[in-house]
Amino acid sequence: MGEGFTLLRFDSAADVAALEAATRLRGVPLGVLDVEGADIATDDGNGLVLSGLVLSRPDQHVARRGVRVPDDPLGLIDRVRGAGS
Repeated sequence: MGEGFTLLRFDSAADVAALEAATRLRGVPLGVLDVEGADIATDDGNGLVLSGLVLSRPDQHVARRGVRVPDDPLGLIDRVRGAGS
């Protein structure tokens, strides 16, 4: 993990191009780290949810986790960098 944001991708087939484009548009450094052979699972209170993507801030706090890039990746980047509502 580097000095900027890091996207841990536990499914290398996950398409993260929209998130990468959003970070470039906002000038936010992002590294994508593919993690092979790891089974990540969480319980959201409604059952088991596989988490294929984890977005980590520069201080290594988890900013978001999910199975895919959100529908509004630019909004996500604005929120995690403190510019969104």
